Amino acid sequence: NVFFAPSASSNGPLGTADTSANGSASSQSRFSTRSVYDDNGGISMHARSAMDAARQTFASAMGDHIFLLNVFNAWALESPNGRKKWCQTHYVNWRSMQQAADIRTQLEGYWRDAKMKLPEVDNYGAAELSQLQSNSAKILAKQKASQQTTSEGPKPQATTGPTEWEDLCDRIAKSFVMGFFEQIAIRRPNGTYETLKESEPVHIHPASIMFNAKPECVLFNELVYTKNFYIREVLAIQRIWLDECVPNFSANLHRAPSASNGTP
Repeated sequence: NVFFAPSASSNGPLGTADTSANGSASSQSRFSTRSVYDDNGGISMHARSAMDAARQTFASAMGDHIFLLNVFNAWALESPNGRKKWCQTHYVNWRSMQQAADIRTQLEGYWRDAKMKLPEVDNYGAAELSQLQSNSAKILAKQKASQQTTSEGPKPQATTGPTEWEDLCDRIAKSFVMGFFEQIAIRRPNGTYETLKESEPVHIHPASIMFNAKPECVLFNELVYTKNFYIREVLAIQRIWLDECVPNFSANLHRAPSASNGTP
């Protein structure tokens, strides 16, 4: 995914960028929920409410990464002359969108210069991705309608596989697991989270689309510290994907408890 990269600095807690009030906001240049919807607290309550409503238009149950993909695709579907107006209407930072598009173009150029075949996912343009998402929504709505409870009880649920959009989102999520497997947190019984590697308690940042969600396992791209540790750019994943995507790392996690207990 061309929109996310590690922070330029790694001097903060747990080896992450320190973007607290006294820290260096080194990740501001990344394509993130903060850079796309960065109001710096300088907007009215009415405008903030409108911004939140606009954000929900692109929200995804999988989290911030797919949310940002939805925002980018919607922006890319607009004509070049209409994109600034679209950004104003949806409270999106136009410069962040343009920067993301420029970086993507540069990376595609590097890839082609190296005579490497572009990943299959890049065969999808913004229009194709939008259509996949629309088709998925229709299929899921139809499945939900077919499972409505009747006077005789709930209808049996049909066994169906993931839609093409859901499968694509899973593949995107797995690619993040392969690159950011050390930045994963799991939900504890009390509903809070702790990092998988250091067992450090963390909280999902209020700016995240996932703030009110409680997935069992999440990947994050940034960890910041104020009075607590907060994770940003949060993606819901399945813990079993660690076995599939990074088996060596996963195996070490499984062995760690035995080693600490002195078990051979």
